[in-house]
Amino acid sequence: VLNYENGDGYQFPCLSEDTLYSIFHDQIQRVDALHNPHQYFLSHDELRVMDWDSACVSRHLTAAQILADNLTKCDSIIKVIHPGAQTYVWSDMFDSLHNAHNNYYLVNGDLSGDWDLIPKNITIANWNGNMRPSLDFFASHGFSQITSPYYDVQNTDNMRAWRIAMEGVPNVKGMMYTTWSADYSFLTPFADYAWSAGPMIVSQPLQRILYCSGDTIQLNADIFVDSYLPTDSIIRALAIVSKYNGYDTVLMKQNSANYYSASYRLASSGANTYQVVAFDGEGLVRMTPNYQIDVAICDSFDVATRTQVSDLRLFPNPASNALTILRNSATRTSIFLEDLLGREVARFETSSESSILDIHNIPAGIYECIITDSSGKREIQQFVKE
Repeated sequence: VLNYENGDGYQFPCLSEDTLYSIFHDQIQRVDALHNPHQYFLSHDELRVMDWDSACVSRHLTAAQILADNLTKCDSIIKVIHPGAQTYVWSDMFDSLHNAHNNYYLVNGDLSGDWDLIPKNITIANWNGNMRPSLDFFASHGFSQITSPYYDVQNTDNMRAWRIAMEGVPNVKGMMYTTWSADYSFLTPFADYAWSAGPMIVSQPLQRILYCSGDTIQLNADIFVDSYLPTDSIIRALAIVSKYNGYDTVLMKQNSANYYSASYRLASSGANTYQVVAFDGEGLVRMTPNYQIDVAICDSFDVATRTQVSDLRLFPNPASNALTILRNSATRTSIFLEDLLGREVARFETSSESSILDIHNIPAGIYECIITDSSGKREIQQFVKE
């Protein structure tokens, strides 16, 4: 595409000329040697001239087939030079709601259906202003996607709209800060929207101790409105506590500008969970992960039962590749490793008093080792993965 005002720019090549691919192979090889990137972004975007010269016409292919063949060859060349590299491409030329249609500018023929002819391993960088329908279109065809907010507009409207449009769409991997003028002044709100649009909940899980049925616990959270939307407000906040026979919904009280809390009386034994849910004036709902509450039936207040009573010995701690567990019994046991948000990262089964767990694939951080034997007894101990 040439800039007709000053002649700068580049000329769009014929997609059917073999020389194109030898040039592309050479360029990718040079880039890979210099930078060894694990991700490549292919700039197939607004291709307005196609399928007119003899090299294209003699193939007797549709415009959709020619374009899809080109993208597939480019992706294949990258994979040959750098196996396992992730490739991305702009959405518009493969989007039925954007440019993938008949008679697109000076394209000779129909681009419809090209989305069914390209590799599903390519991630779509979606920039269609018709956000949610386009996201749903690519998701329904099995593609993973990223969105591309900002575009050098001096407000956060575009970021917020994309963040909301992403909600509930499968295989959306994240957002790309998209600037054409090297303007990074909006990186802070972009990072905030990457976390959430609407209520942002910061909640410290309860300490992992053994509670007694009848205990009253305090559930707390800091809940923030969208700081870039002056009209945003928190309508209500709830703590949803699940138990063996259902769940309880507890209204959280606003104690200060951002601090919310609720008291809850534990009524049953076993492993209960809770999560905090916030609703804002824009109709958006946010919730935390489920946090666990360990409850036992106690006859009286016994300090020893309120601590992490455990026959476990874990070493080394911190650990890098392997974690050794020593126990006082050899009963059939399930071992769960969870992060501090209660998400399971690994599971093991053992019948031995001594077990060595392979943890080399677990990211660095603080984790809880939870052991449950056949009698239902639970033992919990924290460790650090380096």
